[in-house]
Amino acid sequence: MMVSMSAPTPPQSPQQPQRPAEQNPQNSGKNGEPRGSGSGPGASGSGASGPGRGKPLTDEQRSALSMARLFALALLVVVLLAVFAPPWPWPILVTVLAAATVVLGVVSLVRLRKAKVRGLPVLSTLIGMIMAAFMTLSSAGQLVFWEAYQDFAECRSSAITQQATQLCQARLEQAIETRTQELMDSVRP
Repeated sequence: MMVSMSAPTPPQSPQQPQRPAEQNPQNSGKNGEPRGSGSGPGASGSGASGPGRGKPLTDEQRSALSMARLFALALLVVVLLAVFAPPWPWPILVTVLAAATVVLGVVSLVRLRKAKVRGLPVLSTLIGMIMAAFMTLSSAGQLVFWEAYQDFAECRSSAITQQATQLCQARLEQAIETRTQELMDSVRP
């Protein structure tokens, strides 16, 4: 008689048929939907869902959100133009674009409210409109002091040393003070 040294094998159980993903509680998400089906927060795929509710977006909401994206892009362009401080007379373009961005922000906000979009898109648009309005006013200030800024740009382009740059800055400040005084005198009765 020969004895086998191999490990005993567990008894075979009959194969249980696999349930579909909808019926298997381990693979199902909210409301019995299969996980990864493209619905709900964090879903991947092309199935876009409504703002926080898992509902699909309406055409009106898609249009409003695309307008909000266009507003954000226009605001980004205005900010970049302002930050990189282009030479004179380019700040005029910043003023015009900033004013157009304010108008685009108002249109975007109206569309978002009409489409009943809530949350972050509305808040972002409001904050962006405030930024665009501030940039419009600050860059329009340069238009009031056109001659002073034009002289400053010419002076600064020819300034080589730090001392010359400081002199240009001092001349700009003096010219702005003089122009402000002239404007105040013309307004007073």
